Amino acid sequence: MKKQIYIAGILSVLLLTGCHTGEPELTEIAGFMPEQYSGVTQQANVEFQDKWWQEFGSEELNNLVASALSDNLSIEQAWARLKQAKAAELKINSADDLQVDLSAGAGTSRSRSQAAAGTTENTTDSYSLGLAAAYELDLWGRIDSQKQAALLSVQASRESVDAAATTVVAEIVQTWLDILASREQKSILNKQLETNKSYLELLELRFNMSSSSSLDVLRQRQTVEQVKAALILAESSEKVAQNKLAALLGKMPGSDEIAIKTEALPQVPDTPDTGIPSQLLIRRPDLRLAMVNIKIANWNLSEAKADKLPAFKLTASYKYGDDELESLFDNWIMNLAANLTVPLLDGNRREAEISRVQAVIEEKTSAYKQTAIAAITEVTNAMLQEQYQQKNIDVVTAQLELARQALKQAEYQYFNGAQDYLSTLSELIKVQALELEILSRQKNLLQYRTALYRALGGSWLE
Repeated sequence: MKKQIYIAGILSVLLLTGCHTGEPELTEIAGFMPEQYSGVTQQANVEFQDKWWQEFGSEELNNLVASALSDNLSIEQAWARLKQAKAAELKINSADDLQVDLSAGAGTSRSRSQAAAGTTENTTDSYSLGLAAAYELDLWGRIDSQKQAALLSVQASRESVDAAATTVVAEIVQTWLDILASREQKSILNKQLETNKSYLELLELRFNMSSSSSLDVLRQRQTVEQVKAALILAESSEKVAQNKLAALLGKMPGSDEIAIKTEALPQVPDTPDTGIPSQLLIRRPDLRLAMVNIKIANWNLSEAKADKLPAFKLTASYKYGDDELESLFDNWIMNLAANLTVPLLDGNRREAEISRVQAVIEEKTSAYKQTAIAAITEVTNAMLQEQYQQKNIDVVTAQLELARQALKQAEYQYFNGAQDYLSTLSELIKVQALELEILSRQKNLLQYRTALYRALGGSWLE
């Protein structure tokens, strides 16, 4: 009987060797990316740099980014998930290693018997020591598929770290720009407040000389109060942005450790070379992650298919046992066994698992394409917004120049009695509104550039 078992085991090995399922074929998605970005005019001046925030030329910003990469809680969570994935990979990698367990035991038994001579008690001590080993032959690659999927899960977690870092860096830069824009807005508003107060003093003087009406004075006082109200909102915006920056740096609001010394917005860096859309597959961590997810699903499919096939396991045990400790190693038993398990009836559970994983592959492939479309859209939109925003700034700047000229004409006519103060006030309000509008447009232009940098991705996180 033993001979038949061993023969069956040997035949199983011979039949199954060479039937390894091997690496699964990756779903074909090549050629999905377009050859170039459409609808935009690329005028690149410099090569795209992975550490793109350094293009703003601010050491303060560079320090903020370095602090965020070290202390941001979202990134810390991503690193922790990576550690979990590495531990899970190590656990799965040990699945096809030889498993050896050591067992030891000791026991005492007591018995009592009644006889004519009286009651007799017997005490017996027993001891045992043994080794048990088990090993599964990965003939179909089931365990290897698990290991490959676990390895890719580590890579996926690493891509998630990069994706989190990319998001955090972009938010740091945009929040920093918000703070600077609020400060520059306050600077403009303070100048406007002084200008409006000067107009008010002049009107009050002319009113005392009966050269101006009380209505003109009231209108100008209202304009002064409007600027004061705008200053309060600008101060509030700066405080909110500073609290947001503190949160991004993993600190409590109002932390004294964060001191922003820059007062004005930086210049827009030179336009980077965006390259071709297919380069996003390498640059962007979300696209790399989407590709890894497809590979993981393919390895899971390979595992599911291998699970339908016979499993072959080898077990061995070696045991010492005796009633007396000093003669423990005198008596031993050794067992060797080869087990062949063939799935027969499982209620279509394994087939259902194959269908499920195939559906997962379809889902991950669609997710990859969706992510690719979103990536190309983000790059294209960022370039379009930047181009049109610059044109808009040029037009509004020209409009501001015309408004200033109109203000001078209105002042001249008013002081010469050709018209009332309302025309002057109207032109003054236009000039001040356009000054703030240009600042807002300039901030948006910088944020569109930040969005472009973020959309282009990069592999810079160490």
